Amino acid sequence: KEAIGGRRLAVKSPCISVCDMGDEGLCTGCFRTLEEIATWGAMDESRRLQVISRLDLRRNQSRNKADG
Repeated sequence: KEAIGGRRLAVKSPCISVCDMGDEGLCTGCFRTLEEIATWGAMDESRRLQVISRLDLRRNQSRNKADG
């Protein structure tokens, strides 16, 4: 996390405004579940970081399936 004036910035949403729930229950833009998207605003930073940490794996798994 970056700090400005000694304050830590909140974990930003991974949303890229490509909001489409794919067949596997993940947004095809940010790779979050509908539950993760819906509860993002209420999550503390620790929980948000847990979600963020899973997104690369989900993205890679999705691409691997698309590649056959």
